[in-house]
Amino acid sequence: MSLQAKNSLGSDTKSFTNTTEEKVQTSMCIVTGNLDTLIVSFAGHDHMFGMIPRFIFVNFFEKHFPKIDRHFYIDTRTCSYHKGIPGISNTIDETAAYLKTKIAPYKRVIFLGVSSGGYAAILFGSLLGVSSVLAFIPQTIRYVNRNIEEKYRDILPYFNSKTQYHLYADTSVRRESDPHHVSQCDRFAIADNVKVIKNKKIDLRQMRDSGELYHIISQLVSS
Repeated sequence: MSLQAKNSLGSDTKSFTNTTEEKVQTSMCIVTGNLDTLIVSFAGHDHMFGMIPRFIFVNFFEKHFPKIDRHFYIDTRTCSYHKGIPGISNTIDETAAYLKTKIAPYKRVIFLGVSSGGYAAILFGSLLGVSSVLAFIPQTIRYVNRNIEEKYRDILPYFNSKTQYHLYADTSVRRESDPHHVSQCDRFAIADNVKVIKNKKIDLRQMRDSGELYHIISQLVSS
């Protein structure tokens, strides 16, 4: 089901929502008419988000990158997008096919996400060969045993040599079985187009306030 949403983001943008039958918003697209660059954000749903899926970076991009098109997606089924995006798809392959049509007009496409959203950014970015992937504390292999497509449990086999991967790891996470452990990023660093940046702590609010997040994304947008 697709509904037109009230635009509260400025006269030069348009906002659309795709919803489930329960009217739960699962996507939002901000369109400026500039087909040069598209940023696609995949929300996480882990403990760091209070287990509540929510759009991420919406206000940040509106403030710092208002002339760039951006799409935001939420996995309300909380299974790392393995069951699709309600109102859009039911599987990873269906989601990839949908995203392929959305990114087709753009010269540069950046997928980003945090935690399970980072997993989605890497997986879909790899499948579609986007320009860049930016993932913070992502998983690259899922250890859960429910609501998972087995062929996508480990996303390393879908790595491609075209996409530029920027993976931010948190070295303060000690337990290797933790989905945010640095090993999740290290195992993906198999070629020169994968860059793993290791910080003592990944604090996105601090990175935003210090200007670091703006600097990171500015480089991707201009590369």
